[in-house]
Amino acid sequence: MLPFQLDLGLYLEHIETLVPWGTAVSDLQRFGSPVVTQKAGAVFTEWRGSRCLGGLICKVCACRLVDPAGDASAYHIFLPEFHWADLTLGPNALTRDLLRRAFRHLDAHLGPPHFFYADYYAGLPSIWWELDTMRVRVGPVYGADLGSVTLQHEPAGFEEVKRQAAAWRAEHGVGARENYKAGAVAF
Repeated sequence: MLPFQLDLGLYLEHIETLVPWGTAVSDLQRFGSPVVTQKAGAVFTEWRGSRCLGGLICKVCACRLVDPAGDASAYHIFLPEFHWADLTLGPNALTRDLLRRAFRHLDAHLGPPHFFYADYYAGLPSIWWELDTMRVRVGPVYGADLGSVTLQHEPAGFEEVKRQAAAWRAEHGVGARENYKAGAVAF
């Protein structure tokens, strides 16, 4: 069993509500009082002022993009069900201390990370855990002065989309990904 009920969904601690993986994106507004924004080709659901993953203060965002031409490796955000969330960490400024605290918190609960990208954005790393049915990432938000934790739940089904994602990774590789080893990442 994964910590923080991650095997079941995302637990919003501030409203004591579990948002189950596999919930239709169109039904997410039933959980708490999120702000739902629809744009051409996308719907965004945000729970602002949240606490998740054992007390991390964040803004939770779930989204669904409907453009089929999107990056196959990021297929979670194209699914009609909730299998992806981004937790933008508060306060609203990217600092090494913010990422260091979030990393240490996750490391204490998830164990050592599995891989990282040393210079993901702004000279800061993106650090990943690969768990049974989850991938968890902590690092900067690319192109923004924010830190975040990203959750990717591995759903059952969607075999064609998963095949396309595997083909994309085989063609494009994993970039500057490095296996994690203690002391490899400095904030």
